[in-house]
Amino acid sequence: MPLARQEKNFVDHLDYESTHAPYEEGVPVPARNWMTVHRVTEREIENILTIRRRERKDPMLPEKPLEPYTPGWKTGEEAKMRNQELAEEAEEADPTNPKA
Repeated sequence: MPLARQEKNFVDHLDYESTHAPYEEGVPVPARNWMTVHRVTEREIENILTIRRRERKDPMLPEKPLEPYTPGWKTGEEAKMRNQELAEEAEEADPTNPKA
């Protein structure tokens, strides 16, 4: 199942914040704040992050997102469940994949 628009938006903002906020003053970090408030780590949503990063032209140097930030999910549990769903889909598509 492809990522929803708001999931893509969230990952784009998260990656942009991660690469720019530590070095540029005044960069807002709403995606990072959401992760902290909802107690979600990047490891817990790694499948979501990987899918989006593979879709982008340059996965390691994200451009500033054009759309305003929106949370990808209502709760941290929803994000973790979605990540698990994507892992299961990947495993079904390729049962030999040990990462899924």
